[in-house]
Amino acid sequence: MKKLVAEPFLASYKQVKHLIKLKERYFDIFEFRNGLKDGTHHTLEETGERFGGISGNRVRQLEARVIFEIGQAVGMPTPFD
Repeated sequence: MKKLVAEPFLASYKQVKHLIKLKERYFDIFEFRNGLKDGTHHTLEETGERFGGISGNRVRQLEARVIFEIGQAVGMPTPFD
């Protein structure tokens, strides 16, 4: 089986994912974009096309939201703290 580059992050992500109150679609987009399921990273445009034709900018926004929420779940300080 192919080892994922993001494996250490993936383990942490799986532990906190259930604590985060976001739509499952956000997680699907994040996982697809970052190759957390198949090991292949995808561009903003590829990800947008896969998820109903949303813009690359919207993909970036959703990705940033998931990353922010993960940080909050594990107690990382934010730039606003």
